[in-house]
Amino acid sequence: MPKLRAIDFNKIKNGNLDEARRVVKDLLMLTPRGPNQNLRGKDYFKFDASPGKEAILTSHQNYVEHFARPDARDYNFGWSNSRRSDWWGYTNEQLYFTAKALGAQGTWVGESDFRDVLRKAFPEIYHNYRSAKLTRGSRRLASRFSTAWSEAIKGGKIGDLAFKCSISTPSVPGRRSYGGPTTQVGLEMSFACRTQEEAKMMLATTLGHAVDDTDVCFSAWQAAEPADILAKNVDQLARLARAKEKANEEMAQLQQFLDNIDTLEEAVQLYSMTICE
Repeated sequence: MPKLRAIDFNKIKNGNLDEARRVVKDLLMLTPRGPNQNLRGKDYFKFDASPGKEAILTSHQNYVEHFARPDARDYNFGWSNSRRSDWWGYTNEQLYFTAKALGAQGTWVGESDFRDVLRKAFPEIYHNYRSAKLTRGSRRLASRFSTAWSEAIKGGKIGDLAFKCSISTPSVPGRRSYGGPTTQVGLEMSFACRTQEEAKMMLATTLGHAVDDTDVCFSAWQAAEPADILAKNVDQLARLARAKEKANEEMAQLQQFLDNIDTLEEAVQLYSMTICE
């Protein structure tokens, strides 16, 4: 078998689709040849898993011993269902950038994502959306990419990510009556950070004094572009401006209400004093 050229992940990071397709074609095989394209079938231990058969490099001795057990499919199934990128010689970041270059997005990727990836990357092969070949391929890719995608996002090695979270102004004490003024407004804040922990710290230190709660959920999956982060936060400032405008309108209505009360109060006092005379 001829020696193949190693996969160039710098090209993939820059969006090269041809190089990304090489990774996908490799991981569609039961025994991938890996980033350097030098692995062979003899380097793998093969076993039954869900979905279908699976293979793992024999260098992962602890996993091999586990999957070699007669009851491996019944024992600790969660472990056997969580595949790691290094089972086939890749890193989490390599698989993340490959999937991203081919259009995957979101905080989690699954079978439906890779059905789309395969149809777009290889339209001449996977043109039939209902084909069994497409189903098998997308399931294998989902099982091999999903953990790597999540771990790469959490790992802090792919640079700053665009983290976003929902926050709100501090709640105003007191019970809001039906039809009363709005006393709280929320928005979606974006941060450029390497990890979720860093994003939480950034929220607490920069906005902790101005928000209701800093223990909020964060989500991120793609590299942070400063201009994009700025644009998203400016949009949220516009949302605050609209909330402020609405609050000013409600204040004006309340002031008119107070003025009406004052006028009526003065009229009642004047009438009461006059009738007593």
